[in-house]
Amino acid sequence: MVDHATAVMLTEENMRLVPYMVHRYFGKETDMLDDYIATGYLGLWKAARKFEPDQGVKFGTYASRCIVNEIMMLVRKESRQTKAISLDMEISISNGSAASKVRLYEVIPCPDEGPDDLAEQQIAILEMYNALHRLPEQYRSILCLRYGLRSSREMNQRCIAREFGVTPQHMSRKLRTALSRLRIIMES
Repeated sequence: MVDHATAVMLTEENMRLVPYMVHRYFGKETDMLDDYIATGYLGLWKAARKFEPDQGVKFGTYASRCIVNEIMMLVRKESRQTKAISLDMEISISNGSAASKVRLYEVIPCPDEGPDDLAEQQIAILEMYNALHRLPEQYRSILCLRYGLRSSREMNQRCIAREFGVTPQHMSRKLRTALSRLRIIMES
């Protein structure tokens, strides 16, 4: 742990790291850019307060993980509070060097919607399930586990990777490919 003056100095000298990390991992075209940056600054401050120079790790390396972790906690909190997800909602998936946008075909109906909206959602759900069944079994299984389509419980990428016996990074690529193929099938 460093003293308060050192923490302030580390924070001030590394302020540009926060926008860099936000743009790198979450893209520049996100609706919550300002929230991510504000949360990233909080992560930077926490990193400065807990940094131990004698551990042999550069501060920038340590702080970047703290910044991303703090933002991911916000993302998880926001996703738990989401009531409904549109079929046309775009999600940006970034692997560090390239970001791609995919549409999420998951619907959680709201009780206050009218019969027409529910009918449209039911049709969209049926179309999504038809497209899902046209995917290869492995991709279908990955999407079903990730979004809880066969059960009421969603699984994170790390748990799915463990179940398939691959690394989380490999599973992330498989999930991105599965979503991309589902989108192509739905558009054809």
